[in-house]
Amino acid sequence: MMRLTSLALVPLSLWFLCAMIRMMGATRDDVVSWMAGPLPIVLMIALVIATFHHMQAGLQVVIEDYVDDHRLRIGSILLVKGLSLLLALACIVSVLRLGL
Repeated sequence: MMRLTSLALVPLSLWFLCAMIRMMGATRDDVVSWMAGPLPIVLMIALVIATFHHMQAGLQVVIEDYVDDHRLRIGSILLVKGLSLLLALACIVSVLRLGL
């Protein structure tokens, strides 16, 4: 899954970088009208999902490799998964509020 999210993040990150370079100096209204299009909003949500999924999976591997105590390992993994989900949802809601 890490490879799949890595592959997805390459074009999505390049798209985001190019879009933000084009938006330099833009007003909030310019950004809102750009985000209102179907392609930017879908790509931004895909970027958020892929980013947080990749982050969560990477942190889980680190925890599994370096945390010896079983209970602490399970608790840490659950905490990382929960926080990743909440942060991803907050970002998605922000994208939807901006674009809709």
